[in-house]
This record gives sequence, C-alpha cells and structure tokens, in this order.
Amino acid sequence: METAQHLDKFTRDAILSMINQQPCTIRELAHYCRSNRYEITKYLSKMSRQGLITVKYINGQIIVSGNSIMNVKASALVNGSQ
Repeated sequence: METAQHLDKFTRDAILSMINQQPCTIRELAHYCRSNRYEITKYLSKMSRQGLITVKYINGQIIVSGNSIMNVKASALVNGSQ
C-alpha cells in the first residue's frame, strides 16, 4: 500500500475523533489511518502546534489526546491511576 504524502482534512478529523474518545499511541493512529508512524508523527506535530492535540510521554510511550474534556483519561494515566 502506498503511503499518502499528505493527510487530508478527512484524516485529520478521523484522528481527532479517535483521540477525543480515548488517548492513543502513534502506532494505534498509524494503524487506524493505514499510514506509517513517521507520516503520522509529522502530521501530529502540525496538529500539536495548532493546539488541536496534547502529546505526552507516559510509561515509555507517546500518548496523543485531544484538547477537550476527554483528556481526563490521559490525566489519570499521568497521575498513575490506571
């Protein structure tokens, strides 16, 4: 499968929908978008700079969550109550 060089608005919205339901790893997002982790990371970097997402390093993994009320689950992970 050929990897898209550019993720479109539909893909961005799909990522936001997924991470607003629950925090996800980059691997999960890449699988969901049928892309590779490198492409997803570049896209998430842009989304982070736009303030659309929060990226945290938790227990050796990069966790991505939406900037909404759904961040409660990510906060619980950071505080150690899993």
